[in-house]
Amino acid sequence: MKATFILLLILCFFKVKGQNKDSEQFINDFYKGNDTIVYFQIIDKFTLSQLEKIVSKDTLRGIFEDDDKKFSLTGSERSQIKQELNQMQKYEWSSKLFKKIKGIAVDPDSINKNLGHNKIVTFSKPIFLRGKRFCLFYNGYTCGSKCGQGRFVLYKRVAQKWFPYTTLYRWIA
Repeated sequence: MKATFILLLILCFFKVKGQNKDSEQFINDFYKGNDTIVYFQIIDKFTLSQLEKIVSKDTLRGIFEDDDKKFSLTGSERSQIKQELNQMQKYEWSSKLFKKIKGIAVDPDSINKNLGHNKIVTFSKPIFLRGKRFCLFYNGYTCGSKCGQGRFVLYKRVAQKWFPYTTLYRWIA
């Protein structure tokens, strides 16, 4: 019994480690081409609450130019998404997140300080669905209280590359 428990614990560790590697790879691919990224180490609670509202329905619907696209969620997928969004409230990105980009992690209170940069990005941990064929991902940026934008997009993997499938949420300041 003890050996079975230890084996399960080890398998869970490797699964989480693999998910973190997939998340980091997705984010590095997403921001590829940038020299420097100034980013918040955490995602704010208001944004997380907005994302939770969007995925609380059985069917995700695109907005604006994607309003004809729909994506039905199973009960287990909704539970998985809700669980992962709840975990993001405590998740803090490492300052060594980026491989080929200079990443500067900042505290959310730094927004009112002059960092010498035009914008600070924020992003969620990618949520992979259906055998990593789809991914929910939020990204945005702010350059002060009157400038910024963000969007929550469902991506689809085609031939090992990610493409936007439908935009679920967008804001512009």
